[in-house]
Amino acid sequence: MSESKTQSTTKKVMTGIYWNLIGKVLTMIVTLLVSVVIVRSLGVRNYGTYAFVFTLFYLVAPIWKLGIEDTLNKFVPEFLALGDSSLAKAIIKYGVLIQLTVAGLFSITVYFWIESLTATLGSIGLFPNDPELIPYLRLISLWIVPNSFSALTGVILVSIFDQKFLNIVVALKNLSTSCFVIAVLLTGFGISEIIIVTILVETFFALVKFIRTVFKFRIPSESANTAVVSKNVRKRLIRYAAIMIAIPLVNFIIWKRSENYLIGLFRSLEEVGFYNLAYSSSQNMLEKTNQLIGEMGIAAYAEVQVQGFSGLNKSCKMHAKFLYLYAVPVALGALTLAEQFIIIFYTEAMRPSIFPFQILLIAFCVGLLGAPMHTALNVLEKNDLILKINAVSAVALVATQIFLITQFGILGAVFGVLIFQIANNGFFLYITRKYVGGNFLPIKNLAKYILSGALMVLILLVGKFFVITELFTFIAFVLIGAGVYLLGLKLVKAFDSEDLHIIRQSDFPLKKFILKFYG
Repeated sequence: MSESKTQSTTKKVMTGIYWNLIGKVLTMIVTLLVSVVIVRSLGVRNYGTYAFVFTLFYLVAPIWKLGIEDTLNKFVPEFLALGDSSLAKAIIKYGVLIQLTVAGLFSITVYFWIESLTATLGSIGLFPNDPELIPYLRLISLWIVPNSFSALTGVILVSIFDQKFLNIVVALKNLSTSCFVIAVLLTGFGISEIIIVTILVETFFALVKFIRTVFKFRIPSESANTAVVSKNVRKRLIRYAAIMIAIPLVNFIIWKRSENYLIGLFRSLEEVGFYNLAYSSSQNMLEKTNQLIGEMGIAAYAEVQVQGFSGLNKSCKMHAKFLYLYAVPVALGALTLAEQFIIIFYTEAMRPSIFPFQILLIAFCVGLLGAPMHTALNVLEKNDLILKINAVSAVALVATQIFLITQFGILGAVFGVLIFQIANNGFFLYITRKYVGGNFLPIKNLAKYILSGALMVLILLVGKFFVITELFTFIAFVLIGAGVYLLGLKLVKAFDSEDLHIIRQSDFPLKKFILKFYG
């Protein structure tokens, strides 16, 4: 494969990572601010109700998504790389039509028959006996179509590497949602109004992304109608989508807040509040680190495969490097200042969330290893293997969590997550090495990141025990710690020649500074 094509893909990915990083940091800050207002305004019980309702929404989302978003994310960049843009547009057209139709039918069903559905589930012990949840679930059913539309347009933009625009829109959406939610809560409203604001903002920005996709795909409409989808391509699409219906559901059970549902079912909504704060905070800091590359990884790996790169091993290694370059200092810093973080931002009432928060930070740091492995296996169309492994894992996890949650509450839940992350990722590591040509873990780089992080922790410990008592000193030491980590990366020579070569091939505003400082 030509050097120019290699540089083209590298440039697109590195530029995408740059904009994703900006979007990630902005999203993390905005999410933190709005979560503080929500927790403080609603209180533990209502916050638990809020968390349970949104968890249930995401738990059943794969039913109406039909695996179409993941299928578009896999095949659109593949066909574009092959030069068949009309076929890519045809797949987008029919995929969007099918998913939005099913989403609309599902929304209508839930809205009009929610009492019967919850009563049936409650009679077999699968739904808590709490009538307060019904109006919230009916209202959130109106979010199904806007949420699907927004996700579809986002996937299309990711598939064509339009990360700059997408991250600007996502940042504006998050900022708008946060401002409206804060305004709603400060004026004395509650959960219903939060849901309404979320729906309206999601709808508006989904339309913005849709307009962008129309301009990016300037292909005569008749080309999509006349594009010939071969029998073999149809079989690949259907097979991939069928598997991807189940995988997100299984993955939600494994990676997301499915414990909220079990805690609400077997314990109480108050405990849901404590657990959700620990989970959402650690997720906001670490688990969402996957978004630095995220769906763009599927698109990039697919392009790598089509263009004939020597193998996916190098891609997996670089993927892991970028994730842990960010995740190591965040995890170490949050572990060190966990108590100060929870108490200063969320008040003493949320103290039971501190230890679960620390355990989940460790679990998510281990779990990040799954991102490059799942990306590579998806591109190799080994998603049936992913489904089999994760389906067995999900059954084992749910069975274990039911026992741990009923016996030990939220502490049982967090230790269950930690044990699972270690076991599941260890097994996937063994499997993935066979398909990508051996070990891809950047051990030396990880050691250097941890050493740099250790220097940062020493500074944070001084703040923890002698200085940090309020928000201002907390923020000051976080910024100082970040600076020490960046300096530590230079001292340990964290960036090797391969890293610097990739940076040289890329195009983003800080490129010259990074090369000068770390080169």
